[in-house]
Amino acid sequence: MRLCVVIPAYNAEETVGDVVRGAKKYLQDVVVVDDGSSDGTSAEAEKAGAALIRQKENLGKGDALKAGFRYAIEKGYDAVITIDADGQHFPDEMPKFIERYKEGRHQIIIGSRMHDKSCMPAYRYRCNIVGVILISVAARQYIADTQSGYRLYDVNMLKGINIQFPRFQAETEILIKAGKKGFKITSVPIKVLYNERTETKSHYKRVVDTYNISILVVKSCLWSKRS
Repeated sequence: MRLCVVIPAYNAEETVGDVVRGAKKYLQDVVVVDDGSSDGTSAEAEKAGAALIRQKENLGKGDALKAGFRYAIEKGYDAVITIDADGQHFPDEMPKFIERYKEGRHQIIIGSRMHDKSCMPAYRYRCNIVGVILISVAARQYIADTQSGYRLYDVNMLKGINIQFPRFQAETEILIKAGKKGFKITSVPIKVLYNERTETKSHYKRVVDTYNISILVVKSCLWSKRS
């Protein structure tokens, strides 16, 4: 198996280097997609040993992920692990994803935070509970954590998904379309770090992005397996 790591990053110069170095302990092929940062994100990523894709302007997480997926497809990887650049995820948990993927039964593996309610701010936990219910119904299978960005995607599955939505909607779009097509989604339990630094580095706009994801879920009722 050939696996790579994709790290979408925007103005993450303080944290991206540590994430890259942590990931490279388990997978040598790490690419950072700098989504139009105005700080030293690109320099820190390259200094830590990552390959770099630099987007000229900030297009949002969805476009950064698509750039990383194109890289993985073009380079012939079997799967890609995505991890956020803000330091809230622990690269040391990557072996959990790799071992589950080796079982050969699932095309998406999500790092779930929902097993430990105390590790998440209350507002995140409540929003995620609603997301789990609605998105699981739309995807036609239970998904333990629908908003975690720490994931493994099978590349052959990605080839069959036409990602059309931007920003944070893209991750939900993938889950729903993959589920409708019959791909299998599972999860592994992960820890997560929420503190002042990771919270301020998050680019998720609580009201706007939650609204946009909700609209996407409603629209997905009209999607077919071919979408």
